[in-house]
Amino acid sequence: MSQIHLIFLLFIYLLISPSFSSTKTNNTTYSFVISACNTTRYPTLCTKTCLPYATKIDNDPRKLAGVSLSAALTATTTASSALTELSNRENLGEYEAGVVQDCIENVGDSIDDVKKAIKEVNDLGEYGNKEINTNKFRFKVSNIQTWMSAALTNLNTCRDGIGEGEVSSFVKSRIKKITLRVMRLTSIALSLCNHLQI
Repeated sequence: MSQIHLIFLLFIYLLISPSFSSTKTNNTTYSFVISACNTTRYPTLCTKTCLPYATKIDNDPRKLAGVSLSAALTATTTASSALTELSNRENLGEYEAGVVQDCIENVGDSIDDVKKAIKEVNDLGEYGNKEINTNKFRFKVSNIQTWMSAALTNLNTCRDGIGEGEVSSFVKSRIKKITLRVMRLTSIALSLCNHLQI
């Protein structure tokens, strides 16, 4: 059999094989995630965070919002642990210790807000399901937006607190570093949740 015939048969096999159609589906799903991420303030971080879950997301804005919310929750929980570790340093002044404690509380409130948003997203049901009451859907999306806006506000409050009083450059830089990623992921999640519609 000639080399041309072998190449032709391989092409036909790839064309009819499930993995080929799966690749086309993956490309569509990847495009969906990238396109949605490009509407956020941090498209590169969004794509890096959400693209590994593209097949799970399957062109569903609700699932994409869920993935971004889970990433925000993980980052917020990690930030809380890092701030708790910072608060245990022996050389913190009294004022600094208070600032760090305030941040721990702010981040803790953000964790609660993100958890509430995740619950609301999970309660939305299958995206595009016409059985869902339109008013109920809009109410839940409004709740999600409210919780995520509150989460972002809490994180901003933490960062604003380090600009007042006597806080060492070390503590300032640690708090900024700890909160930077979580603020960006929370912003991404809020942006993607803003695109939810029935």
